[in-house]
Amino acid sequence: MKKTELLTQQRLKEVLNYNAESGVFTWKTGRPKAAKGEVAGGFSDRGYLTICIDGVKHRAHRLAWLYVYGVYPDQIDHENHVRHDNRIINLIASDSYGNSRNKSKPSDNTSGVVGVSLSNRINQKNVKWEVRVCGKFLGYFDNFFDAVCKRKSAERQFDFHPNHGI
Repeated sequence: MKKTELLTQQRLKEVLNYNAESGVFTWKTGRPKAAKGEVAGGFSDRGYLTICIDGVKHRAHRLAWLYVYGVYPDQIDHENHVRHDNRIINLIASDSYGNSRNKSKPSDNTSGVVGVSLSNRINQKNVKWEVRVCGKFLGYFDNFFDAVCKRKSAERQFDFHPNHGI
C-alpha cells in the first residue's frame, strides 16, 4: 500500500482547512514550522503547491480533490494550466490520456500553435508548415492559416480541451 493511500479524507480534515473558492489550505492545528491558521504548503521545483502531512508530501491539488470528494486521485488536471491554482472549480479528475489533451504550449514552440511548425524538408517548393497531432503527421501547408485550421480541426476530432496549447 502506498503512503498516499493511508491518508483519508477524515485525517486530512483533522489537520487542514480548505477553502474551495480560493483553493487555499490552512493548518487547523499548530505545527513546529507553522502556526494554527497559517497557509499550508510550499512550492515544488515544478511549480506545484505541496503539503507535508504525517511525513508524506502531497500535491495540494490532489488534497483538494480528497477534501471535497473523498477520493485520492492518480491524476488531476488544472483547467487553466496554473499549477498552484487549486480552486476546486479549476480541477478536473483525469487520466494520462485526458491530461495530455489539456497541456500548455511548450516553451520551445516557435509558431505559436501546438502541433504546427516550420517544415525542415528540403527540395519542397512552397511547403512551409508541417502539422502533427498525437504523433501523427497531418500534412504540409503553404500558409500558416491553413495549417492552423487543420490542427484545430484535428483537436476537435480528438476531443482536446479548449484550453489546450494556451
